[in-house]
Amino acid sequence: MKRGYHRRSYMILAACFGIFGYILLGIMALPGLALVGALVAINFAISTSDVIVDSKGAELSRDQPRYASESWHGDQLHT
Repeated sequence: MKRGYHRRSYMILAACFGIFGYILLGIMALPGLALVGALVAINFAISTSDVIVDSKGAELSRDQPRYASESWHGDQLHT
């Protein structure tokens, strides 16, 4: 099994939460608590994918430093 595939299930789960939240917002008028739940589900989907992508970028920059972005090494260059 290739590295990184264990993250796929988290991405799929987060996407399902986001889709569910958007569907709820789109098809019905929600009371206050349900509205908060739908918005939390949407934000969970967005933040989960962001964290997973950032962690993969950090992993790749650790394994192959020549592909690291400048922001990772900027502090070391200007000290």
